[in-house]
Amino acid sequence: STFFRKVQQMKKRLFATMLLFTCILSLASCSKDDGDWDAMKWEKNNYEEALTPSFGKAIGVPKLGGTYTFKCKNYKNFWIVYVNEQVRDKTIKYVPAYDDKLYSEVKGSFTSSKVEGNTLTVTFAPNETQDGRYVRVEVSAGDIFDRIIFVQKPE
Repeated sequence: STFFRKVQQMKKRLFATMLLFTCILSLASCSKDDGDWDAMKWEKNNYEEALTPSFGKAIGVPKLGGTYTFKCKNYKNFWIVYVNEQVRDKTIKYVPAYDDKLYSEVKGSFTSSKVEGNTLTVTFAPNETQDGRYVRVEVSAGDIFDRIIFVQKPE
């Protein structure tokens, strides 16, 4: 009977020790800073804004196309996550090749997007269709994401 009492005491001590260890581990492994990244901040540019029913604010791209440059002020490096090109009801998602340095370049059917350091450059081919074209460029600097939306009218 003394043996069983000692086993019960050992079980209680082991349980208390494991409970204490679990509590300490759970408090030490998390911090408030996890995922608390600053939003990406961009240098001001004077690109024409367009309002779209589906996407809200977007950058208006003329029918002839053009090149657009965005410089991030608070992250030295970031990369392209994907580029969506949409014409009518058809959306094609382009992702960078995984062998690219920092996933830095994506070529679509009518756009080309490239990141060098803290600068994103997006180039549009002329729109020779009768349809508007919508593009979403999603970028990331780790646990922070941002997107730039464009609309290229056929007019």
